[in-house]
Amino acid sequence: MVLFAVGVLVVVRVAAVAVALARSGRSARTTLFVGWFAPRGIGTLVLGLVVIDRGELAHGDVVKQAVVVTVTLSLILHSLTAAAGIRWLAKGETRPADSA
Repeated sequence: MVLFAVGVLVVVRVAAVAVALARSGRSARTTLFVGWFAPRGIGTLVLGLVVIDRGELAHGDVVKQAVVVTVTLSLILHSLTAAAGIRWLAKGETRPADSA
């Protein structure tokens, strides 16, 4: 279950964002940052849990557990890495030289 959550957080989301931003002209650094920190679709997960609670989905208990583990892991990992991620992104930005 935890392996599934890690896969969703690290691989699937970043890959989806990379595809979405492929022709945007954004740097790889920005694409990785957005892939890691962009909104995770909590609303979609909540609606999924409503469907599960109504009994309209097979194996609802397993799906519910996967959602809870993924959301919990996401909150912990993103909270712990936010400051470092912002510093990493800022370090890679190019700033114009001061024209004094």
